Amino acid sequence: MKGKVDLVGEDMGGAIAAAFANRHPARANRLVMIDPGYRTGYEVPIRLRLPFSRDYGMMIRASAMADAQMNDFVHPERFSQYLAAYRDQTRYRGFRRAILSTMLNYWVEDSTAEYRQLGKTGRPVLLFWGVADESSRIELSAKLLEDIPQVEFHAVKDAGHRAALERPEFVNPILIEFLRSEGCCFSQRRRGAENR
Repeated sequence: MKGKVDLVGEDMGGAIAAAFANRHPARANRLVMIDPGYRTGYEVPIRLRLPFSRDYGMMIRASAMADAQMNDFVHPERFSQYLAAYRDQTRYRGFRRAILSTMLNYWVEDSTAEYRQLGKTGRPVLLFWGVADESSRIELSAKLLEDIPQVEFHAVKDAGHRAALERPEFVNPILIEFLRSEGCCFSQRRRGAENR
């Protein structure tokens, strides 16, 4: 595949998209981030460093993790199919190992350096953040706006961590317009704008 690609990252996908754009500038075009993870890194807890403790803990947590996904929504009653689909994933061999790998490798990293580097490139970036997000609180958006001054920012009212799923009628038109825009630069007319 040749040419540049547009990247859309939700949750930790935001930092991953930023890292890709930073490491492959000739391949990346525009970036869209939806409730991105903004982690400064942390030391792995002892319970995750001890094999027996972490294996037992992951076995117990697998079912609870599925239920916890509903905390990502302001209106979880509308997304029963989402929970069913997530539960299906937990039945695949390797699911718990993948989650544990994320805890041991991604969560401990400081993702803020990738965002700061992205901000220096001037690359077009669109950001959506659910106002009621409990996983990545919207207060963190202020730090992201400092790191990426060219970002076009939209706070999404009546939405949690899955803003694009809860408010597609608001998110999708803006996202599509952004991806269709020409050139390397774009207007910041919507930065901090009120949700429609």
